[in-house]
Amino acid sequence: MRVEVESISQERAEELGVFEWPVWQRGISRFIWQYDATEVCYLVAGRARIETEDGNVEVESGDLLTLPDGLACTWDIREPIRKHYRIVAE
Repeated sequence: MRVEVESISQERAEELGVFEWPVWQRGISRFIWQYDATEVCYLVAGRARIETEDGNVEVESGDLLTLPDGLACTWDIREPIRKHYRIVAE
């Protein structure tokens, strides 16, 4: 399973309505996570590496991520993260 990453402008983020989504934030840390639903999120601040069995993905503020249902990964947060997110009903 792959993490999809797209760098988008703030204008595009506004068009998508991401600033209306809930907020999640976390400081520098490393933790294991498994997604039980697809999540789309927009990083407002921070930088991290998401490690999966398919490879590592570097993400930073301005990135729009799609994290698929069933994804098992390790988040390695290198600068405190603040993101807007939504769970996609499938």
